[in-house]
Amino acid sequence: MAPPPPPPQAPAAWLTDPQRRHELRWWDGSRWTEHVSDAGSPSTDPA
Repeated sequence: MAPPPPPPQAPAAWLTDPQRRHELRWWDGSRWTEHVSDAGSPSTDPA
């Protein structure tokens, strides 16, 4: 089950990964993306 997205008005930003697999996940303003970051090191992981 997918985690609920932030409110629709939430701007694009790095936010706490709702799946808790990484520190941060990129919210593009309408959906979670595959872009993640751990300890400042960016990578990708399917949303």
